[in-house]
Amino acid sequence: MQNTQLTRSDVWLLAMVTLAWGLSFPIIKIAVTTYPPLAFRAIGLVIGIIFLGIYLLRAGQTIKVPKSEWFSVLKIILITMTLWQIGLVYGVKLLNGGRAAIIGYTFPVWALIGSIVFYGATFTWRSIAGAALAISAVTLLTVNELDNFLNYPTGILVMLLAAMAWGFGTAITRHTPLSITNQVLALWSLIITLAVFLPLSYWVEATQWRWPNSIEMMTMGYSGIVTFVFCYIAWYRLSRKLPAAISGISIMLVPAIGVGSSALLLGEKVTLSDIAALILIIAAMFTVLRQPKPVRKPAVSSKAE
Repeated sequence: MQNTQLTRSDVWLLAMVTLAWGLSFPIIKIAVTTYPPLAFRAIGLVIGIIFLGIYLLRAGQTIKVPKSEWFSVLKIILITMTLWQIGLVYGVKLLNGGRAAIIGYTFPVWALIGSIVFYGATFTWRSIAGAALAISAVTLLTVNELDNFLNYPTGILVMLLAAMAWGFGTAITRHTPLSITNQVLALWSLIITLAVFLPLSYWVEATQWRWPNSIEMMTMGYSGIVTFVFCYIAWYRLSRKLPAAISGISIMLVPAIGVGSSALLLGEKVTLSDIAALILIIAAMFTVLRQPKPVRKPAVSSKAE
């Protein structure tokens, strides 16, 4: 039986992943403002593959995937990693970093909905309320940027679709038993996503390819080493080991860190609508991730009646 007990190391992992992913939004924004987004992500993927590959080689781990598991592995990677990353880089490019973080982290709601639709999880009032709160937050941001949305709705739509892909992929990951380690799953995630990004980048951005400057190289290094190697190993471990209610609860702070760090690093203006949408998203995440209190059975009297 799978151990779902939250250990001290799990708590530290959750905290570090939360901080790293929150900071990644302004860092991505810095990069894609001046560098082709698909090429930026492809270089980060290459860096991640090199460092993670060295780690696995030194650890003596095999990266072989059993033939019977390849379909499941591809399904998890293409939905959870590839679709999310494509939507992420374009969503951050078209929106400001803070708003992209708010929309992106509606994904726990979609994870719950995915568990209900694909795996028969119970449809509860929390799932209804969480979905309503998440939709309200996205609607509020849409209204706040109504002119931009009517003229060019791609940013919000792409970011929302990316969040849905990540959410559904998380549900699939949780319900798919695999024999490979989290590190091996993370490495194949990088390799397969790179195999998608490279031809896409060549097709869309070949005329924009150039050697990145020092700031762009630092953002790529952060993406490759911190986001891909550390965060994805940690996330696969947590999402496979723990229920969504536990593995997701800490990431309620990620959009807040994304908004705050984007304002600090990029000088983005935080509006009342942004704050209201952030509150709605945190409320939605809390609603769908909160574990119900166990029902206490009435004590049985030891006295004879």
